[in-house]
Amino acid sequence: MQKALKDKDWVIEKTDAALKDLYGELERTNEALERTKASLETKVDERTKELEASNKALSKELTERKKMQEVLRTPARQWRTTFDAISDVIFLTDSEGRILRCNTAMADFL
Repeated sequence: MQKALKDKDWVIEKTDAALKDLYGELERTNEALERTKASLETKVDERTKELEASNKALSKELTERKKMQEVLRTPARQWRTTFDAISDVIFLTDSEGRILRCNTAMADFL
């Protein structure tokens, strides 16, 4: 009986040691996971800030392009209006004599 008790104590000690080892490993794994999580959160925050800055810059560029397009559209519109308002026949040709554009008077004439 004494031997059986010693064997049981030995099994309990070994089981306890194994459980302590497993618990220690679990704690180390959890700590590693927490460090990884913190690192990833930092990277996500940094990338988010970079993307927000890029979006802001792109938005500003888009606004500037829209303004520039409007600035360029106004003279073009004025030119077309003036070109079509002239009662004389006017047309523009390329170097081979093909008509590229004509005013309203020319279109009416044809």
